[in-house]
Amino acid sequence: MLRRILGLDVLPGSSPQGASLLFAAVLAVDGKVVEKWREVDLDKIVEIVSDRNVEALALDNVYELATNIDELSRFLKRFPRSPRIIQVTFIDGETVSIEALCALTGICSGKLDPLQTAEVCALLAYNGVGAEALVFEEETLIRVGRGRVPGQGGMSRERFKRNIELQVKRKVREISEALRKNSLDYDLFIRKSGEGLTGATFIVYAPREKLNGLVKNEDGHELFVRIEPVGREKIEFQPLGAKVSYKPLTEKYLIVGIDPGMSTGYAVLDLNGRVLSLETGRLLGRGDLMRRLYSIGKPVVIATDVNPPPAYVRKIAATLGCQLFVPSRSLSIDEKRRLALEAAEAWGLKVKTSHERDSLAAAYKAFLYYRPLFEEVEKEGEKYDLPVPIDEAKLLVIRGKPVSIAIQEAMRKHVGLRLPWERFEKFSAGTEIEKMQGELEFLKRVVEELVHENNLLRHELRKAEERAQRSEEALKRLLQLKELGKRLNPEFSKMEARIEMLQSEINSLKSVLENTILEEKRLKETMYSVVLGEKIAVLKLSRLLDKSGLRAQYLFVDKELPEDYLFRVLGEIKPPSANLYVFFRNQHELQRVKGKLPIGTIPLSIDWVNGVEDIGDFVVLPIEEIEKALSRQGEEVEKERLRRLLVDYREERRRSMGRV
Repeated sequence: MLRRILGLDVLPGSSPQGASLLFAAVLAVDGKVVEKWREVDLDKIVEIVSDRNVEALALDNVYELATNIDELSRFLKRFPRSPRIIQVTFIDGETVSIEALCALTGICSGKLDPLQTAEVCALLAYNGVGAEALVFEEETLIRVGRGRVPGQGGMSRERFKRNIELQVKRKVREISEALRKNSLDYDLFIRKSGEGLTGATFIVYAPREKLNGLVKNEDGHELFVRIEPVGREKIEFQPLGAKVSYKPLTEKYLIVGIDPGMSTGYAVLDLNGRVLSLETGRLLGRGDLMRRLYSIGKPVVIATDVNPPPAYVRKIAATLGCQLFVPSRSLSIDEKRRLALEAAEAWGLKVKTSHERDSLAAAYKAFLYYRPLFEEVEKEGEKYDLPVPIDEAKLLVIRGKPVSIAIQEAMRKHVGLRLPWERFEKFSAGTEIEKMQGELEFLKRVVEELVHENNLLRHELRKAEERAQRSEEALKRLLQLKELGKRLNPEFSKMEARIEMLQSEINSLKSVLENTILEEKRLKETMYSVVLGEKIAVLKLSRLLDKSGLRAQYLFVDKELPEDYLFRVLGEIKPPSANLYVFFRNQHELQRVKGKLPIGTIPLSIDWVNGVEDIGDFVVLPIEEIEKALSRQGEEVEKERLRRLLVDYREERRRSMGRV
């Protein structure tokens, strides 16, 4: 059960498409309200959730937070630990208004303001009302790679490159061991390079929070580790307390050939050998592949072209509960070409990649293995006067049932018969007369069950018609009440909505005005400091590039330029009889041009200056801080001069010793 829930309701006049998105918020702990906020933005929501260990956000409409799943995904990734998103109005696949839920539960009445709605959402979610909006799969991506790629060079470059790639390999081994120790299932895709790895991708079959304390994000010079949840294609809703599960969209049985790797090929055939799909996916995890297969039908055979089968194939067959087809020996390239060509030409397809070829060859090889049994099932099924579910019988044959038993059990399942297994075994033994008598008895029972089922369905139909009539009458009464309310007070609701919208606009304008006043006060204080000589305003170089003939004694290089162009611009800007003080954004930029600047140009790093203010076209710097920076730079220059003298002395001593 969720204990700490933050209820939210968007304020009037605010929406995800607007300039500002504001909510009323109420925090409930164990079903009791502990804090309320009349106005919060998304940044404040992130802060509240993080500081107070909130487990879930509850709303009456998740699309108040974001207009689509991509925006909602980006919002959830801002949290150190993503909260669950609950839509309390989504019940049994239908959306119910918050007012209707109030009437049903009795926790509120009348028209609710945003703060009251937020409170109701939090309390309803605590009591298990609503559905969770699923944004991420129960899967997590971990990417490991080189932090930087070595530039041009000789042997030292190769050593450096090998060192980084070996570090990546060690990090991948370290993550693999952590996942195995904690019994977390995963797929691993690697990119090899010599003895090391240039990169690797883990697909871990667990939510992001399960990796907390096991693997962490890293962003170093040599390598990086990035962890992110796997997003869904669309928002899906799951009743609170239910488990995430996937089911085939159809009962069409499938034979699937898989060729795993960095690019995974998969081919899908039905039990008649028809090719339904032939695709390749890069870094295709088992979860993603299973979802793709379920969109086509129900896999019953998973096939591979190699012996022994890859772990990826074994795991997906076990997860889906499928028969695993492995050839007696690994198929040769020529065999795979022949099998793939035969299957593709039969259905007018073109094989584009070697992964598609290998997966199609594996699937078609499995179909050819089972085809004699399938043909026997079809032939045996023709003996019955009743329609036989052939694919169901083929599935049972795949699972090892004899053909005659498979057909009879498929028919029994089709009409809902529950006869003892021993009764069907008699059909495959004894004399022809006994077989016919057994089959006749079986068909009689089929007819009896169909008549009984027909009577049950008629009874259920009558009950459904009565429920539909009652629902229709209740709906008519609700519509009549709604129309009556509109006639009694047609303008009140409009005026109330207009007042709320205007109040929201006033609050927004107040906030803008307060910020403007604070900014004006800060600018005045800065201007007085400049006038009194405590600070100087330094013009940004980007404002001078399109002007000619301007001179300046202080300049801030706020963008990167080619060295030759920068030196020419500085020479034009420098006053003829004074020094030019040039401030760079950091030490790296300063060191890159140090010693190359025009005479009379004094470079400084803005890193050395405290109290920097960025105001439009200028940066404002305290004069006292500039003097400290100049002093520090003088010390740095003197240190460099002494270091060079020491190096020169050692070189001279080495040469003199060599002459002796």
